[in-house]
Amino acid sequence: MTYTMNQMGPIWYTSVCSVPAERMGFYLSIPPTLNVLGSFVVGRIEKQLLVRGGKNTSSLRIQKAMSICGGVVEAVFMLMFGRCKSASVATAAWCGIVIGHLLHGSGFYTNYEDIGGPDAAILWACDNTLASLPGLVSPVVAAAIFKRTGSYTLLFDLCAAMQISLACFFGSCASTTTARTLLYQRREHGRAGSQTSK
Repeated sequence: MTYTMNQMGPIWYTSVCSVPAERMGFYLSIPPTLNVLGSFVVGRIEKQLLVRGGKNTSSLRIQKAMSICGGVVEAVFMLMFGRCKSASVATAAWCGIVIGHLLHGSGFYTNYEDIGGPDAAILWACDNTLASLPGLVSPVVAAAIFKRTGSYTLLFDLCAAMQISLACFFGSCASTTTARTLLYQRREHGRAGSQTSK
């Protein structure tokens, strides 16, 4: 999402919203500012949820709820952005995408520590390296979509569908079991299976 918006947002403002160059900086500065300020707010929200619901609700359940809500919010505003003709409305939609991304990220970013344990930094580094690939692929896909359809709307629709899919995947598959524990369980399961076959 971040790569797509950072790359395609300015193009959308120029080609669709007809924003002059001298006004472009104003519109592009609003979403990053919200991202910085919103991080503190979302962090406080999650903390309050964990404090109030800690006795009756697991932290993983709260993470899942925030990720699903964030993914849905992100997808809705992504669909909206891809249909905006006004720069002001497009900026409002972009801000909605940022809010959804913050909620979504608050859920799965903390999951690195849950499953990675002492190896969380290595897990994060590998995952973030793979996450950089969309930044390379997105411009090529966008160019192909524009050449075929004459619009970038389909690109934002695809991003929205991906956010919904990822939110559903995290909501159904996320676990707090550490990676080392999973490997140990699989190893022991494999040994038990081999002994049974003998």
